[in-house]
Amino acid sequence: MSGKNALEDNDFDVEDDATGQDVKEVVSAAWADIRRRLEDQLDERRLQKNIQDYDFDLD
Repeated sequence: MSGKNALEDNDFDVEDDATGQDVKEVVSAAWADIRRRLEDQLDERRLQKNIQDYDFDLD
């Protein structure tokens, strides 16, 4: 596509699609989700350890 119908660089404005603030919000949300999952895993491991430590009481 060359000539009059060719797309120019200014036909695509990246800033309209994703602003810096939007990207920061997505990254923040992703980190919050990752942190929540890691904290959930840590809590589960702590509970499992507590159960193993007191497992002898169940026998």
